[in-house]
Amino acid sequence: MESLNENSKNGKKVKIKKVFKETYALLKVGGGNKKKEKNVTKPNLKAYLEVGLEKLSGTSTKHNKQKITIKENMQQINNSCLEEQQPTINLLPKFNKVPQINHNNVGTNETLEQVQEMHQFINRLQGILEQDIEDSFSPTNTNNLLFVHNYLLQLELSRDNTMQEACTASQDIINILRSYFIRLDKFSNYFTNYLWNLSKILMPLAKNGQASTIISSIAKIIEIEEAADERAINQNQLDSKKSFRVIKSYRINFFYQLDNSIINLFNEKFKNHGNSLLQLLDNLDFVFDDLILVKDEIDPVFPSNYNILTFYVLAYHRNVYKCIESILQNDPDTETILRLIGWVRHYYTFMEKNLYFYEDLMEPNLLNGKEQSLIDDYLNLVRIKFHEWKTNLIESDIKEFTQRQNSPEFDSDNFAKLPGAPILISMVRQQIDVAMKPASYQLLIDVVNECCIMMSEIQQTWINLLESELQRYLNNQEECADEIIIYIVALANDQLGYTDFIGGLLNQFTSSLPEEHIKNINNLFNNLTNGFFNVATNSINTILDIIFNDLKSPFKELHTAKWYKVDTMEVIVLTLKDYTDECNLHLKSYNFYKLMINMLNRCN
Repeated sequence: MESLNENSKNGKKVKIKKVFKETYALLKVGGGNKKKEKNVTKPNLKAYLEVGLEKLSGTSTKHNKQKITIKENMQQINNSCLEEQQPTINLLPKFNKVPQINHNNVGTNETLEQVQEMHQFINRLQGILEQDIEDSFSPTNTNNLLFVHNYLLQLELSRDNTMQEACTASQDIINILRSYFIRLDKFSNYFTNYLWNLSKILMPLAKNGQASTIISSIAKIIEIEEAADERAINQNQLDSKKSFRVIKSYRINFFYQLDNSIINLFNEKFKNHGNSLLQLLDNLDFVFDDLILVKDEIDPVFPSNYNILTFYVLAYHRNVYKCIESILQNDPDTETILRLIGWVRHYYTFMEKNLYFYEDLMEPNLLNGKEQSLIDDYLNLVRIKFHEWKTNLIESDIKEFTQRQNSPEFDSDNFAKLPGAPILISMVRQQIDVAMKPASYQLLIDVVNECCIMMSEIQQTWINLLESELQRYLNNQEECADEIIIYIVALANDQLGYTDFIGGLLNQFTSSLPEEHIKNINNLFNNLTNGFFNVATNSINTILDIIFNDLKSPFKELHTAKWYKVDTMEVIVLTLKDYTDECNLHLKSYNFYKLMINMLNRCN
């Protein structure tokens, strides 16, 4: 019985030895057969192994010569693996059945030596990868990646064939065979993890000029593995002899890695923006350069049915949407709302013009269809701000205009002016500049309309104030006479400053906006300009009312007895001269001309 057990054990060992020996020979034999079948010459395993060892040892002269050969041979291997038929490795001789168990113990050591040789070869392949991992951007990595993968593929095919041929053997034999290939399984996982780590940095690799090298190699490897998966699946469906290949689904996993890398990229951008919503929006500008890089460098090296550009566009779009939603949920101010609307418009325009992706094809919509609602919210905020600014500005100017405790300000030309005019112009300028950024013509027209409404209200306020101040002056000249003329002069001058400002805006819009929108803005500005001239005219007439009110008594004395005793005309002339001299000194030319014309008309 003991002898039988010993013979049984020895028989199993011999069986394992023969199975492994004949299968592992697939890696070493077949040069002549391949030459006949493919009419190409490829180095044997030892030649490649020597090159791999040279890479690890750092030799240079021989390495440089061999590198060219490697590149050519890898292309040949790659081409053969991409053919529709079985890979070249399948053309090599293989056994048809598991050898019969015998009592020869000699082969056991030989089998273990072959296992050890395979493990050493795998270690050297892993050494090549470990060297590349230290510098993923090395130009030589593309050759190494294909080199290692093609031998890994052959080792895995040998393993699968071995396990397939041994499927009718006892479980003990199968378990021992599996133990021999544990090192190969671990290396296969190691290679896959390295491939996915490279896939996570496709964008940096492309920016480093590695699209046609490393990224192209990644694409080829995925394509080869997908073809192998497909053959295995077809064999399982059509052949009673099932394939022992483990389906890797490289393509699915590759896109999974890409998606995660994109999510991590956006998370980093989001994390670094701090508390500034505008900074977050500015940080999103990288999207445009990245997608152009994908279109020009990454997408072309992958098979067209992978739709790499489409995947990137949609993945980026989903993450951009999350960032936009984050901004909207944090109660953005008016500037942020406008910047956001403008950025989204630019985003969709860029996608359409540069990548040929239209807004209705990208879901979800970045603003969830809330663009008009955001514009309305912005306009409401503008109205509130305008009302607040107008109230504060008018109250300050009215107080100074009515109390007249000091003289008004004078510009470099000695023209009088009120302090509120530059503030109002700056305020309107700022709002219009902000409204122009989103490139929304209707929004700009709406903001211009709000500005015109506010300034028209200010115009009416001044007209009413001129009337009330004139009446107050007429009722109590002694208390109200001080500085009233010069303040009215300043008010009249401000109106001309406003008209110049509006004229400049109109010229700017004429050169930058479509003609159909210019018509609407032109109508608004014409009405507003007429309003400023109306305030200026009311100011001139108020000055004349004050002047001629002072001349009532002298005019009444004309052709009376007192006229013959006193030089009434001299009083009239000197009074007019005093007023006109002051106005000529501080009143802008157009207003002074209007003053003189209207004065002559009153004297007629």
